[in-house]
Amino acid sequence: TGGGPPFGARCYVLGAPDAGKTLFVVAIADHLLAKGMDVGFLAIDEEPGDVLTRFLQRRGFSRQDCEHRSQRDLAAMRAAMADVGLFLYGDELTIEAAAQDLAARAQKRGRPAALIIDSIQTARSESEPADASMHVAVTLRTRAIRAL
Repeated sequence: TGGGPPFGARCYVLGAPDAGKTLFVVAIADHLLAKGMDVGFLAIDEEPGDVLTRFLQRRGFSRQDCEHRSQRDLAAMRAAMADVGLFLYGDELTIEAAAQDLAARAQKRGRPAALIIDSIQTARSESEPADASMHVAVTLRTRAIRAL
């Protein structure tokens, strides 16, 4: 990418199932968080809690720590994620709703923001009809992303 994508660019990560796409975008999101950005993660293919586990593992917590959730570990996890600027959204939100919420939060915090959508095949746009074909749905979702 010649030094990385320019700020504000849209990037699409493609690959076969279990190729590591989510792991890759979690690493990118964590890098953006470390640079002081707010990151919204619209988690559709995985539960938001599972995505949070990935972030916690990057901060030294084991999967077992995340699953057993002892009071001591929970306190340490809360401290590790306090004011990090990570906002997890589930499948109850559309692309537009997640983007609007993230924009409001980032503006209030005075920080730039990035929205990660996992995945475009399963996210929803406010503009798509319920009976849309996959081609039409993905096209409308891509348009929504461009507009945001």
